[in-house]
Amino acid sequence: MKISKILIREEHSAITYAGRAKRFLSDMFDVGVEYGGDLSGYVGPERVERTRILDLKRPFQPCSATGRAKDETALGLEAYDGFEFQKMLRECIPAVSAETLCIVITDRLTCTFEADDFRYHARAVVCANPAIISTAGMVEAPARPRQYYLDVMASLSEEDADSIRERYRGRFLEHCDPRIPKVMEGYLLQAVVYHATGDAFCHNAECRLHNSHWQEDLLRLQMETKYICPRHKGIIRQMRR
Repeated sequence: MKISKILIREEHSAITYAGRAKRFLSDMFDVGVEYGGDLSGYVGPERVERTRILDLKRPFQPCSATGRAKDETALGLEAYDGFEFQKMLRECIPAVSAETLCIVITDRLTCTFEADDFRYHARAVVCANPAIISTAGMVEAPARPRQYYLDVMASLSEEDADSIRERYRGRFLEHCDPRIPKVMEGYLLQAVVYHATGDAFCHNAECRLHNSHWQEDLLRLQMETKYICPRHKGIIRQMRR
């Protein structure tokens, strides 16, 4: 699908990333990229609350204001169904044409339910229009090093766990991490390419559009190599015409 404009908006984001996202996309694609502002004037708390996940091990159930997430502590954050949240945004955002891609940056944790293991999984990006990029998902979705989890499980106190986290610092993203804007670039590419082709992720594990399952792979691809495979280079080149 041809894209004539990209509109970046923010929702419940403690730190604004829109400016850097706008500059990156303007450099990558020959389309107009605009900042559409914060969505707080369009998205009410009651609407957002109805997309919150009550049970991480069951398909989505509409949430009431008094409902409490059964497994909220499993992720340490309130979690929102990515597709329900997307549908809510689509209803709230002023109408845009099919050729205008809206990308919403939020620090809410978006998740999608997988029938394979019958539970929700954190997601950094939920593609379609509007596309959602979750900075909390960037932190929570890709796994930290295996040994980190083993060390934390073997720790005897919270003080030990804090020491372990300090030992592994830098090997994974944390909330409000200064590396988030650079890592976000890969997810921005995935959102744009999905809107144009219907396929967001690359099968090449070395490509910046690969769906990284490990934090160390994510950081390497987005912070160090920044490699884009020939296929996706061709797609991006075609989109610039």
